[in-house]
Amino acid sequence: MSSNEGDSGSSFFGSFPARGVWTALGLSRAWFFSILAISIVAFLFIDGAVWNHLEDNHFRRIVISYMAIPGLITVAQLSRGRFDLPALLGGAVVIGALKLLVTALVVLYFSI
Repeated sequence: MSSNEGDSGSSFFGSFPARGVWTALGLSRAWFFSILAISIVAFLFIDGAVWNHLEDNHFRRIVISYMAIPGLITVAQLSRGRFDLPALLGGAVVIGALKLLVTALVVLYFSI
């Protein structure tokens, strides 16, 4: 077994270790960071760049960006030939919490 098992030998994320929280959640490193990035980008750009709409209602961008997470985790799991509900729920919580942290910091930065 190689240290990149499940990552298809991808070095897309550079020096991040092959095993981490994503391993416990049944995701590869590439899937974990891709899902996180997609959800962050969705939040930042749905209905226009968030920094141009700081005073607007963010309900739509919040709902869509968070709803993408479990859907993408399901796709990742099915691509590996299995579906695991506890891993799906755990992954959604972990990625959702990281997304919240990053997007809150971005909005705070542009609000100051």
